[in-house]
Amino acid sequence: MGLMYMLPVSKEETDRLEINNNRLILKSYGLPLVFWGYFLAITSIIGVMYIIIKGPLNLLAKNANLVDFVLLYSVYFIMIFIPLFILTALFYEKWLIKDGNKITICHRFFFLPLFKKSMTQCDLETQLVIEHLLDSPNIAKMKQSPDLKGFENRGYYQLFLNNENGKKILLDRHSRKSDLIKIKQLLTQF
Repeated sequence: MGLMYMLPVSKEETDRLEINNNRLILKSYGLPLVFWGYFLAITSIIGVMYIIIKGPLNLLAKNANLVDFVLLYSVYFIMIFIPLFILTALFYEKWLIKDGNKITICHRFFFLPLFKKSMTQCDLETQLVIEHLLDSPNIAKMKQSPDLKGFENRGYYQLFLNNENGKKILLDRHSRKSDLIKIKQLLTQF
């Protein structure tokens, strides 16, 4: 989720970075405001769809057999699930917490921590690794034109923590390697 939910990369980003005693908390930024527009558009379209199909759904509920009930409730489920899923994505937050020699990744939905993964480490300088992934060329990269330089696909990078068992744990991913290097420096400084 690091390509959409960016983590802070410097100490100056005080609204998304907390330093308390020997504890560092990096909180991901939310989605841009345009996604709230998408949410409102999709919700209004589903609302209009519900108004249009309310009559046939009520008729289907009155004359329902098993197949009709499955169809009826699957339509209701989808019409409720889509806006709820988008709303959940709008209220998702990823926290990267470094407390002493312990790093915790916390995934929060609606301000509640739902998924946590903690690991202890010995030496962050050697255990934090940045790897390049998914470099697929596009037309701009193949033409090598200076005018198209900004449109080149450079792939993305992943920041891993190698734990004591030798297992790689994904901390973040980003399209800019320099941002992952800054996050790595933040984590190794504290």
